[in-house]
Amino acid sequence: MRLPNLLIVLTPLLLPACESMSEDQCRRADWQQRGERDGQQGQSAGRIDAHREACAKAGVVPDAARWRQGWQRGVLTYCTPRSAWSEGSRNQAYQGACRHLDETGFLRWHQAGIDL
Repeated sequence: MRLPNLLIVLTPLLLPACESMSEDQCRRADWQQRGERDGQQGQSAGRIDAHREACAKAGVVPDAARWRQGWQRGVLTYCTPRSAWSEGSRNQAYQGACRHLDETGFLRWHQAGIDL
């Protein structure tokens, strides 16, 4: 199979992976928990926009205030030297989650992990 044909076949299979949440997840979401998990994973504060877009297909509007409360708790566990070094050593990209905390320190440890 030629490459263009292969891409046509695979594209519909790859598109759902781009969505932040499934329709079922949107319907059953505890937005505070979801925000905390996103924060712990180092997702940026803009991640709620991806959830809003994904959940619109299910007719669900995320509770942005509850999501943000959870996210603010989650980033406290993510924005640490240990997490920064771990993320860097696994060559994970920084998504900007620590902008309102000690981002300079986080980036220094993240770079140290990358340099390892």
